Amino acid sequence: MRFTYFWENLFGGGQRLYLFEKNLLAAVEAKLCPQSQHLLRLQVDAINKVQRAVQGTEINFYRMAKGCPTFDDSIRFPSSETEVRFATLHLAHPNKKETLRATIWAVQGFMSYLHFSKPPHQFYEADVKSIEPEFLKVTVWWDPCLVQ
Repeated sequence: MRFTYFWENLFGGGQRLYLFEKNLLAAVEAKLCPQSQHLLRLQVDAINKVQRAVQGTEINFYRMAKGCPTFDDSIRFPSSETEVRFATLHLAHPNKKETLRATIWAVQGFMSYLHFSKPPHQFYEADVKSIEPEFLKVTVWWDPCLVQ
């Protein structure tokens, strides 16, 4: 059983997005123009490998095939940007006057990674897999389909 888990994670069939992460992406999607919403939804649906940094402050998203990252031009945002800050979300703590900042980055037209100001599990003092965050502010810095 562990051997199968190892191979799935190595070749991309392993980890999926947690509800917490899906909620962050959905909050950004809601702020985009319709064409960008559609492309973001396709990109999120294509993610089949999620790599979470040990310290918990960064999550990388991959679309894998046969053990290699894939870059499907049909779901790429129309952009010539190499790396761009896509959106920033400010999340409320349910019991404290403290916020968590999450920044989503796009690389070469693909939503690629999420960076937190501190590890979410430390911020919430809980396992974040199924937490439904309260959003104080969602700022889209770059709507790919509105950029000329």
